[in-house]
Amino acid sequence: MGKSIFGVIVAMIATIGVKVDSVFAKTRGAPAAPTNFSMTALDTATIRCSWTDNSDNETHFFIFKKDSTTKVDSVGANVTVDTVTKAKFSELTENTQFIWVAAACSANVDTSWSNKDTCYTLIGPPTDAEFTQTANDSAKITLSVTEPPNSTADSTGSQFQCITDGGGGTSSGWLTGVYTYTDSGLNENTQYGYKVRFRNGDALGDTSYNPTEEKLYTLCGNPKGMTLIWSKPDSVKVACRRFTNDTQGKSDYFFKLNRAGTPVDSANSDDSVHVFHGVASSYAHVAYVYYLNGDSIRTTAYDSVAFTSALVPFFPHAPAFILFVVLICFVTIIYLRKRKALA
Repeated sequence: MGKSIFGVIVAMIATIGVKVDSVFAKTRGAPAAPTNFSMTALDTATIRCSWTDNSDNETHFFIFKKDSTTKVDSVGANVTVDTVTKAKFSELTENTQFIWVAAACSANVDTSWSNKDTCYTLIGPPTDAEFTQTANDSAKITLSVTEPPNSTADSTGSQFQCITDGGGGTSSGWLTGVYTYTDSGLNENTQYGYKVRFRNGDALGDTSYNPTEEKLYTLCGNPKGMTLIWSKPDSVKVACRRFTNDTQGKSDYFFKLNRAGTPVDSANSDDSVHVFHGVASSYAHVAYVYYLNGDSIRTTAYDSVAFTSALVPFFPHAPAFILFVVLICFVTIIYLRKRKALA
């Protein structure tokens, strides 16, 4: 009987306490609003929020989307930092702007709102596949990268960095809303290397560069100095001026021979001199030369020299022919002198 009365008394005290707490909370009013609410992007789908706790009667804090009843996350009383991940808030996506507020909340009373803050999530680094490089000519290389999500948002942009500089190479600096860059004033047939990275809508450029430095050669200049040398009755030797760094990478010379407008022979050579064999007589021929840079990219321009192979049998033996004529003359003179002496 005594235990039963004791239990009833404890229950009554607990009930009274709860009612007193409720009345006390209502009397004290809503918790004071948090201040200094700020948001910091940690990666492509994580934002850290922090604030100053100005109340001593909150039961928890809520983070809400500004001007919305959509709850982002919640933490307990006396907590002033919350790291919001995609697992907590599924709307978190790469380079996306979010505007949030914090609210101090208490049971049975209204919430009080903090100041709002704005933040873009970060952008992941470009992949190697998204980064392309093109040698335009002997002095220019154009770089481009696939645009990131929300590429036109505020300060979103790209930066192209010259890593391997063969002379005259420059980096782009940050480009807002631009995802291509032409590096000019470069050296002929020279290797350059580049990387690229992004920055987000808050102009945060902490994103890493693409994994691999992409290297390429500028193109060769136009071929020059094509000359022709007869070497044998059925062969011709052609030569051209050497180009810059012609021993680098896959640099080469490409020679081609046309007969009456039809290709009959072609070959790559690591030398600026080449011999075509089996040249048919009595045809109009044209010999061409192209340059190939260190990446084995051929110039669109060429140099050429035209000739008629009917002349081939004569000129290669001109010295022998002259010697033969001199010898005949010499023998003739001796013969005439002896004949005169006998007369």
